[in-house]
Amino acid sequence: MKTLTYHPLAVLAGIVLSQLIPVVWYGLLADTWMQLTGITETQAQTAGTTPYLIALVASVLSTGFMAFLYRAMRIESARDGALLGAGLGFFFGLLNLLTINAFEFRPLALSLIDGGMITLVGTGVGLVLGGWRKYREAEPAPALAA
Repeated sequence: MKTLTYHPLAVLAGIVLSQLIPVVWYGLLADTWMQLTGITETQAQTAGTTPYLIALVASVLSTGFMAFLYRAMRIESARDGALLGAGLGFFFGLLNLLTINAFEFRPLALSLIDGGMITLVGTGVGLVLGGWRKYREAEPAPALAA
């Protein structure tokens, strides 16, 4: 019998993807995002490595948890993985940001930019984890002594 397990390269690819999507997303929306947050070009350039280290650690942890969740739920296709990832990003990322930002009186557009990125990352990582499966043969049960 085959058992669905983690594929280490899929997890690694998900981590890399979860770093690349924000680079492209915020690269395209940088001016709008900076205007909405009030962050200046100087502040962005002098941020140091801490935000990037936090992003990397968060990416490793969240991708690892998604791999665990996908195994437990037996997600076995890229389509199902992408749909679940999109749902996780939308329902637990974007909607939570909308709520938090509403109470902080932050612009709706900021929630949509940040939450959109979370939803895209969830979709992309989910697609990779769902589509790149790994199986191993289950150990046979030991025979009972008579």
